Amino acid sequence: MKNRIGIFTGSRGEWGYLRPVMEQMKINKVDFKTIIANMHLLPEKGFTYREIEKDGFKIDEKIYMNISGPDEISWSKSLGLLLMQLPDIINNLDIDILLLAGDRAETFIAANAAYYSDIPIAHIQAGELSGHKDGMVRHAIGKLAHIHFASNEDASNRLKRFGEQEFRIHNVGAPQLDDIVNQKLFSLNQLKKNLNSKIEKEFALCIVHPTSENPDECKDYVDLINKVCIAKKIQQIWIYPNNDSGSLKIINSIESSISERDLGFRSLNRKKYLSLLKHCKFIIGNSSSGILEAPSFKIPTINLGLRQRARIAAESVLDVEKPGFEKLKKALKEIESDSFQNKLKIVKNPYGDGKSSKRIIDILKKTKLNMNLRNKFVSEEDNDS
Repeated sequence: MKNRIGIFTGSRGEWGYLRPVMEQMKINKVDFKTIIANMHLLPEKGFTYREIEKDGFKIDEKIYMNISGPDEISWSKSLGLLLMQLPDIINNLDIDILLLAGDRAETFIAANAAYYSDIPIAHIQAGELSGHKDGMVRHAIGKLAHIHFASNEDASNRLKRFGEQEFRIHNVGAPQLDDIVNQKLFSLNQLKKNLNSKIEKEFALCIVHPTSENPDECKDYVDLINKVCIAKKIQQIWIYPNNDSGSLKIINSIESSISERDLGFRSLNRKKYLSLLKHCKFIIGNSSSGILEAPSFKIPTINLGLRQRARIAAESVLDVEKPGFEKLKKALKEIESDSFQNKLKIVKNPYGDGKSSKRIIDILKKTKLNMNLRNKFVSEEDNDS
């Protein structure tokens, strides 16, 4: 009997994880159903469900869940609306395994819906460390998940220390790197034409997301990045943040501070985004893209604050935990140095080799939905299968 895989996605970020896996599903004729929610259906986030359809995937269910409001309570209520709808959808689509990626709040809600509907969960990027609430959510999903797809040995070992049974853990790498290896990206001239924008030869790719630890600090990052880029005469290209609490303050800061020379995009499809990353002088902010994807292009990352705290990082990543103007100037000077540039030439990405999706599909195809898989046993003393 073939398993029907359910795929849930609520944001453009995790779509980067899932898209290459779904491509492999099509190639391998795996039966799957796609459920989308949250940012994919928001006009202010660019209606990114259209990107999914343009990539050739059928969307089986759309879940409208968002309540607008100025604080965290609105987001909590939105998540409640998602949980009310998901169990019926999972049941109606006759899903055997739910595939989830990453560490977002809506992903955690999807894990809850599947777990209490007795549907096994497979989790991409399990076991990693990060700051913010996301790090806690990732591990909470891990406790509910039945199959763990880790992106590196560090994450795999952490899952074992958490008491997860070894037969559930698979070190497959990060599937979002597959697009970098396998997809032909735009040249700089093609990118200018596709984005209909004046992109300079040297530009900084800037991404700041809100955190719960200090929301106002992330807003201040925008002003700092703007000031240091102006001082260094570097064009800024901004990708707007996700829709977590505090994102509106960051967006307002971006729109009020950048000049006509700079660019801002609410959302970009995967190919355009990766092409920008490939051609930028450096990426700056607190996005996981600077940790996970930039090293594959040998692009420097200036990682601000604690959002990506304790994550395994390549030597192309420069951490600035308490950013200030002088610290950022110093960071820019360091990434331009001969020693750092020489280091970039030989840097290796610790998150995989661009072949993760095939490994994930091979494992899912072989998965047997027996009681050994369904009944999780977690113990620090005994984590044998």
